[in-house]
Amino acid sequence: MTHSTYTPFSKVASILAAVSLSMTFVSGAATADTTTHIVKVRCPSQSINKAIETSPDKGRVIVLIEGTCHENVTIHRGDVTLRGNDPGSSKIIGVEEADRYDESPVTVEAPGRIEIENITLAGGTSSGIAVVASRVELRNCILENNGLNGASLIGGGLLRIDNCTARDNVKAGVYAQGGGIAEITNSTIDSNGTNGVVVGRGSRALIGKNLMNEPGATTIRGNAEVAVLASDNGSVDLANSAVESAGRTAVSALRSSSVLMENSRVTATGDSSCAVFIGDGSALSLNEGNTLISGAATFSCATLSVQRNSTARVSGSGNTIANTGPGSALEVGSVSSLRIDPSVPASVTVVRGNVQAYNLSTADLRRVIVYGNIWARGPTSNVRLLGSSNGAVIVNGDVFPSNDSAADISNNGSVFINGNIDCTNGQNVRADFQYFGSSGHYVNCSF
Repeated sequence: MTHSTYTPFSKVASILAAVSLSMTFVSGAATADTTTHIVKVRCPSQSINKAIETSPDKGRVIVLIEGTCHENVTIHRGDVTLRGNDPGSSKIIGVEEADRYDESPVTVEAPGRIEIENITLAGGTSSGIAVVASRVELRNCILENNGLNGASLIGGGLLRIDNCTARDNVKAGVYAQGGGIAEITNSTIDSNGTNGVVVGRGSRALIGKNLMNEPGATTIRGNAEVAVLASDNGSVDLANSAVESAGRTAVSALRSSSVLMENSRVTATGDSSCAVFIGDGSALSLNEGNTLISGAATFSCATLSVQRNSTARVSGSGNTIANTGPGSALEVGSVSSLRIDPSVPASVTVVRGNVQAYNLSTADLRRVIVYGNIWARGPTSNVRLLGSSNGAVIVNGDVFPSNDSAADISNNGSVFINGNIDCTNGQNVRADFQYFGSSGHYVNCSF
């Protein structure tokens, strides 16, 4: 009979081995698999969907794409990269499927990060890419000729678009609804059938910068209607970018939405288009370094128009608002308010064109030079020219209070009117001191 030899030391060794095995198992369960699986797909003979489906469940999958792939790619797993050689030679073209009208070349409904690089996404009956409550990064891609939008972000998530072009889509270039965040940097949104960028229902777009506040100049131009539209509690941060529109409006905020702008140029060239329109309880903040320009041939829309219980504030330095046509540079109407009050005392906002406040609205102007006329029109609207020791208000034009409205001119002799104050239609001026140029005087005014 063979007897095993037992010693206390062997028991301790067995215990330590068991503990070590247990710790290894637990540690392995808690650590993510960092394995990378690389798959090459050569189209049209091979399939991206099949490459993803047959890859190991764990680890990261990188699909290297060559040629033009005609399929609708759906990504349900996380940690996937689709990488082409360049958008000219690597393409995913959407295909129509029976009983479906909303197919995209790429649809993402996945946890974890998804990256798509150096690829053209085109021909979808819906969007070039549809991102549903997921996190996706698009780099150096072209989104073109899709039946709805270039890119759609729906139901939350994060969509980062860098160094991409969204063009010639039937609807918008980029569309975000339902609480997500879209970052658009170093990109061009061009010649889409309706709008350039649309943000609504609690979503947010950062255009020209990312969440880390790193700049990435972006151009939005040539879209048929509104270049940048925020609606239904949407918000837009526009920075370091150029926005142009020959359609209705360059930048618009509607229905309790907001727009913040800095270091950007917004131009409207259409006969009846605003550079910026703020309406329906929405808000605009102009930080430093913005230029708003329109050249409308009619009076239908000002360069900056604030309407229907909305607010606008110009608080940064170095802003210019100009109308090169016969229309107004600024108009405030329908129980709205505008405040120009640069935070830096030495800074001045330049307004080239007329200023109007009407229908229970107010315009407060501080540290501003106006090259045009100013109207306060009824009922009970007010334009306040508020000079101070920190900065003057200079009006190179006439001031017209009328129809039960008022012009308030005050503070330390720092308001200079190089024109007339004409009260023929209103007779309502409150002035403690003002200076007229050589030809300026009161016309039918009472105090």
